[in-house]
Amino acid sequence: MPGQTLTPDTLVLSGTLDAKNAKQLLKKTKDYFKGNQLNIDFAKVEYADSVALALILHWLRKARKHNIRLKLLNLPKGLIRIAKLSELDNIILNENGS
Repeated sequence: MPGQTLTPDTLVLSGTLDAKNAKQLLKKTKDYFKGNQLNIDFAKVEYADSVALALILHWLRKARKHNIRLKLLNLPKGLIRIAKLSELDNIILNENGS
C-alpha cells in the first residue's frame, strides 16, 4: 500500500503505485484538492506502473475542475517512459516540476 503525507501544499507519495492500491489511493487523496496549488511528490515512490499514469491523469482533471495548479515533482523515470510510450508525455511533463 502506498503511503502519503500532506504538508500544507505538498502530497508526498511513497511505496508502490499499482492496480492493487489505486482505488484506495484515489479515495484517500480526494480531499487533498483544496486551495490554489497542490504539489504531488513522487520522490519516495519505489515502483509505479501504468496505473500511476491513470492516477495522474485523474488528478490533473480534478485539479483543472477545481482551478488548482497541480505540480508533479520527482516523477520516476519508468513512469516518464510509460507516458512517452503512451504519447501522454506532453501532458504529464508540462506539470512536472522535477
